[in-house]
Amino acid sequence: ASSVGLGVASSVGDFANTQAPSVDVAPSVDVPQILADCRGASPSKFCYVEPTGCSGTSDCDYIYTHRIIGSDIEVELFGITGGRQGWVAIAYSRDPNMGDDDVLACEVDFNGGVNGKNLHNVGRSNAVDSGGANAFITLVETLQSNDRMYCRLRRPLNTGAPATDDFNLSQNFTQFYGIRTAGMSAAGAALSGQHGLIPQASTQLISASSVGLGEASSPNREAVKAHGILMVLAWTGAASVGMFLARYMRKAWVSKPYWFLLHRGIMVSVFIITVASFILIFADVGGYTNAEVHGALGIVTMALAFIQPFMSLLRCAPDDEKRFIFNWAHRFVGAAAQIIGLTAIYYGLDAYKTIGFDLKNGAETAWIVWVAVCAATWIGFEIYNLVIDPQPLPPSQDMEMKAKGEGGSAPQKPPPTLIEDYALRRGVFLFYVLISAIFAITLCIYIGIADNNVA
Repeated sequence: ASSVGLGVASSVGDFANTQAPSVDVAPSVDVPQILADCRGASPSKFCYVEPTGCSGTSDCDYIYTHRIIGSDIEVELFGITGGRQGWVAIAYSRDPNMGDDDVLACEVDFNGGVNGKNLHNVGRSNAVDSGGANAFITLVETLQSNDRMYCRLRRPLNTGAPATDDFNLSQNFTQFYGIRTAGMSAAGAALSGQHGLIPQASTQLISASSVGLGEASSPNREAVKAHGILMVLAWTGAASVGMFLARYMRKAWVSKPYWFLLHRGIMVSVFIITVASFILIFADVGGYTNAEVHGALGIVTMALAFIQPFMSLLRCAPDDEKRFIFNWAHRFVGAAAQIIGLTAIYYGLDAYKTIGFDLKNGAETAWIVWVAVCAATWIGFEIYNLVIDPQPLPPSQDMEMKAKGEGGSAPQKPPPTLIEDYALRRGVFLFYVLISAIFAITLCIYIGIADNNVA
């Protein structure tokens, strides 16, 4: 038999379809009885509870059960939605990965009523079945309070709908479980937002006739950690140092273009690491997802990082009269990539918590402190260059490399002002490298040791 997969999630949302009466009190769900139906020598239902070992409404975050009633499957969903509006859903899949899934959901609408929806996942997005969001759904019972929701619904095991909409639940399936505590969808629409925790997948194939307590585990999200670590190394560490070199270290080495050789090597490394991290996360999640702010900022950062090296290859000679056009374009794209990249990292740290990683609060604090120290260093050097050492380098010395096809002129003796402060510049540069390395490694450690708190 083909394999099908299942997932539970809860979120803020709106249902105006297949609405059943609800009561605005704490759900009087007999959780002990539900769990008793799944335990013992003769269980009558299949159940999954989270966290494992919970026994009542006070300690269960959500519950999923199913059993066969004639030609229907009867499903119970219970979840902590985190507010008056939310959703709880279960997804049936042919494999342990999200995408091409059959979804049943209950959602609290704007008026506090609980509704049912019959949906499916296309890739990482949720969509309404061709027959409508309420097709084939019968709500039997619903209970809802400010932060908890329970519903019992039925659907034919085989609806006869296209396989792209509904699966034949007489076959085997895998299960997914997750929670969403915010989001909103319109009447008859697909579920909005993303489950708030990494979904759990059942450890073995399940059938509609299965009984007893099910077990689940989180998918391997080491790729997500690796993506975050690579991006931190690229943008919190290397990119910042590379840009600092180009901006303030030209006068530190005027006899040789060491600043340029270092700048070029570091920024090429940033480009390679960024591309590798980008490919890694896209391969892990199966393409673009509704990653909200972090994902959008990441894509913009990738685009800007992709532009920079090709812009550099097309630059004119350093002493060309139109060179200023490249200089300003290169600075603007680089600064924009750095600012957007760092902002994406900040939102990424928050995203780790959203999807269930136990990332310590110190991660965001480390990021804020690092940004403050770096900003102070940059501002301090800008003031120094404007007030104390405003003298620009002579054109013959402000060169990153020999002109193409030319041997280049011999280095000239630097002006006295440049000799006097080269030690200061190099000293501050070493301090900047040290600080950037410390905070980048700190953030990487925080990400690396973060556990998935959905266990």
